[in-house]
Amino acid sequence: MIHRPGLVLLAGMLCGAGCAKQQDAAQIREAESAYLRALATEQSGDHAAARELYRQASQRGGLQVDEFVECQIRLSLCEARLGDFGTAHQLLDSLAEGAPDMGRIHAARAFVFRRQQRPGEASAEEQRARQINPKIALIKE
Repeated sequence: MIHRPGLVLLAGMLCGAGCAKQQDAAQIREAESAYLRALATEQSGDHAAARELYRQASQRGGLQVDEFVECQIRLSLCEARLGDFGTAHQLLDSLAEGAPDMGRIHAARAFVFRRQQRPGEASAEEQRARQINPKIALIKE
């Protein structure tokens, strides 16, 4: 379960971009490596293992803002696929406070709502995503 308020999460995202040069190069490589392994693991269908790798990548610091946000979005999708909808929504709510691409956040929320069998809310989130970016790719299984 995530215990960070949105402001702390946003500060971490901003520091990831602004402080990356000051961070230890090994720490940056470890975070990026965990992120890349998480992407591959998620592609293979092992969402539990991908979830842990996304968590590691997020917690190590060193990801650029866009990578960090995408990592958190993908972590929320893994949480939803594994049935932890509360954590999935919490992650997306925290990102919404400062995400550079709100369309992607709405698309992720739509996915979570579809997994919860809440089609009305999923449709509303899809509409919000498309209002922001008419060409946005909705997230599929």
